[in-house]
Amino acid sequence: IYNVFIVAILVSVLIQFIGNIQKDDFITHNHLNTALDQLREAQERLVVQAKMASLGTIAAGVAHEIRNPLTLTLSGLDDLQESFQTIEASTPVNNLSTKDKQELETEMARSRQLIALIERGSERISGIVSGLNNLVDTGVNASPHDCALSESVQNVLTILSPTIESKSAHVVIDIPPESRVLINNKELSEILMQLTLNALQALGTEGSMFITAKGEPQVQRVEIRDTGRGIAESIRDQIFDPFFTTHEAGGGTGLGLSIAHTMAIKAGGQLYLGESTRSGTQFILELPTSSDSE
Repeated sequence: IYNVFIVAILVSVLIQFIGNIQKDDFITHNHLNTALDQLREAQERLVVQAKMASLGTIAAGVAHEIRNPLTLTLSGLDDLQESFQTIEASTPVNNLSTKDKQELETEMARSRQLIALIERGSERISGIVSGLNNLVDTGVNASPHDCALSESVQNVLTILSPTIESKSAHVVIDIPPESRVLINNKELSEILMQLTLNALQALGTEGSMFITAKGEPQVQRVEIRDTGRGIAESIRDQIFDPFFTTHEAGGGTGLGLSIAHTMAIKAGGQLYLGESTRSGTQFILELPTSSDSE
């Protein structure tokens, strides 16, 4: 993180240096302006990367702190279920009046529902923690390695489940279980996160999102399609540009698709915009196929 900030500072110094030599006869004014724009863009990208790295560290810490009490909760839940089953089996219902029996059965049913509710909530928290760990996992496996595509998609959808629910979005997934790609797991999660968020933002308050995958020779082709407002033809060539956004001020940094595009190319793949009409948008992600899925 600190190394990125140091580089950002060096870029800032370089920007000032070029500004001081703008009158140099050997360098044209247009070339200097272009160089300055590129350096400012690089500086802002480095700062954003440093912030993202810091956010990853915080997320990993939060996941760790949640995991400990969650483990105790799940352990206690197992004991509670066993105790409830023992009580339920040993209660002498035959000796009770019809009214008391009905009241007991009502309370037993309510208790079973509450236990099931706690279990579902705990499992959901566990899934979110697992998804966070996978998303921020930098570990020793920083180089490309074998990744299960369906598992990565499920992790991202688990993290984004509150957004999906708030938009009443209908999500359809069609990914063969054997689909695997060769990429760093953190980068795969980040690419999928940005594409999925982009699709959800396009939906507004309702709509559908389709995530499909198809294996081709030496490449996995992933399509993420939404039924949102679409992307105007006039801005197709700009959507992967850093800091370009169609959102209102404060609604987005304009870096999501740019980062996803850069990561896909870095992994030896490609990310491009497919069909985009008023009835929706399609993004296509192509990544090298892992040998395990060939």
